[in-house]
Amino acid sequence: MIDVMGDTPVMLCGPFVEIVTANRAAAFLWADFNAMPARERNGLRWMLLSPTARERYGHAWEAAASEMIGMLRADAGHLPDHPRLAELVEELTSESALFRRLWRDHRVSTWLHERKILHHPGFGEMEFFNEFLSLQCAPGQNLVVMMPADPATFRRVLNREPSDGQHST
Repeated sequence: MIDVMGDTPVMLCGPFVEIVTANRAAAFLWADFNAMPARERNGLRWMLLSPTARERYGHAWEAAASEMIGMLRADAGHLPDHPRLAELVEELTSESALFRRLWRDHRVSTWLHERKILHHPGFGEMEFFNEFLSLQCAPGQNLVVMMPADPATFRRVLNREPSDGQHST
């Protein structure tokens, strides 16, 4: 289903903001989660520890990270004894001052922001509308769909041929 969505960035997320899989457009927009070791395929971990995340979200990075920490807190309420939760909280507590500060607040979030402005070296600043879709056939998993406000421009940048300095004759 994710691949059918074509040039629209889509990720399948499980509990604790784990990235189950992502399509090519999502890899271009954020990171190639599918190529990462399983332990690193976590959206919150990427948001807090990757310099690329700060670049993509710009001035909205801390607010976006805060919302994702609130999402983790919501999942913690449903699965408080899950070993992956304990592992992730331990890692992020040791690696991120923002996580340490906000985790203590016990704030829960469902990420209701429908609009994002992201920055990418391939296209500069671009607006996206996001939607979270719960899957009836896979409880606890959600599709994160990022619809470009200007799909034609995003598609053009996503599908452009890499420049190798060679010209066709």
